[in-house]
Amino acid sequence: MLIFICSIFLLYFLLSFDFLRKKWKNGHPWQTIGYGFLALLTIRLSMLFLNFPGDFFETSLFDPANYASSWLNPSLGDLFLNTVCVGFILGLTIFQLSSKKKQSSSSPHGKSKTALNWE
Repeated sequence: MLIFICSIFLLYFLLSFDFLRKKWKNGHPWQTIGYGFLALLTIRLSMLFLNFPGDFFETSLFDPANYASSWLNPSLGDLFLNTVCVGFILGLTIFQLSSKKKQSSSSPHGKSKTALNWE
């Protein structure tokens, strides 16, 4: 059962990553960030509902007795995974916002590219 669940998660992750990489390279970064958020949300919610990896691995990191704050963070390991997922999405968003700002300020003398073509 454990191998089956791990293989389903891995397959979903690999297919999602390939899809997101193609979207990013085709020039759709905001769609990529949105789809990435939905993919990570789906993976994390299914992990929470199946209590994975807490029920399958006997480690203190995923033991609710050590840290149980809510259903979203039932263990310290789940809190860490949720933090990594949110950090990844925020990192992509900040990267996209900063690269968009650099592109708009890179034109000479503050003129837009279309204004330069008409001169």
